[in-house]
Amino acid sequence: MGDERHSAAYFGDSRDHWWNPDFLALMAKRWDLAEARTVLDVGCGVGHWGRTLAPFLPLDASIVGIDREPDWVQEATRRASLVGGPRTFRYLEGLAERLPFPDATFDLVTCQTVLMHVADPPAVIGEMLRVLRPGGRIAVAEPNNAIGGVVRTSESANAPIDRRMALARFQVVCEEGKRSLGEGDNSLGDLVPGLFARAGLVDLSVYLNDRARPLLPPYASQAERAAIAEMDRFADREFWIWSKADTARYFAAGGGTEAEFEVLWSMAIEVRRAEVTAIREQRLDDGGAGLVYLVSGRKPTGS
Repeated sequence: MGDERHSAAYFGDSRDHWWNPDFLALMAKRWDLAEARTVLDVGCGVGHWGRTLAPFLPLDASIVGIDREPDWVQEATRRASLVGGPRTFRYLEGLAERLPFPDATFDLVTCQTVLMHVADPPAVIGEMLRVLRPGGRIAVAEPNNAIGGVVRTSESANAPIDRRMALARFQVVCEEGKRSLGEGDNSLGDLVPGLFARAGLVDLSVYLNDRARPLLPPYASQAERAAIAEMDRFADREFWIWSKADTARYFAAGGGTEAEFEVLWSMAIEVRRAEVTAIREQRLDDGGAGLVYLVSGRKPTGS
């Protein structure tokens, strides 16, 4: 999987600012989270998503997280121990493609930005469905990340159109290459509703996260400070969306040439550094747009 494990580079504090609390409260009603006493968080990482949903679950809810990385399981366990309250958290090592649970175990099976990382999303959805009780709900949050290639900041808005289009194409080619290598589809969110329908889920619902993450001087909010820390870290490491090694693999697999890659990589890192410089000079404006689907469906009661 290259030199970054899945989304490990994105496990910083900025992840705690992906959702508006009032929107989550609304989604809790739409998803009937008050009915879910047994919950499975698939590909839990260090436990962000399960802890995010926990306040909307019954007080006696049991939340189980599973991830293939033992270090993340250990860290999720540590972080959950700091939460307190009556809800219980338990984290286990295992694969999303072979969930180590009996059929019909959970009231709710959920994940956040996990299906985008797997080689065979329908197979993982099938496993999620298998361990879900009849009448229970699968609920996932998955993005279209390619949209980031055309979202503008005050730093990029006046760049030549050929340059902007070249970087947008760079991202799309890399995403296609990543998918062809069996390492996931960074814009899978567009396709998840159809995957759920073909899996036989019923009462389907599709919403969009209402959270924007703007950066506006003087960058005073916790969310802005967390985002800037992440941008600084990426700039220091010459990290774009992925590391250089992974980006090169994805671009080649998507049909790009080595010579073209070096030009586009330099361009992408130059943009990253320019944005960091603009922040330090208190002159970057960024509306913070993103596109994340929240898709859910129920397992038929006759299953």
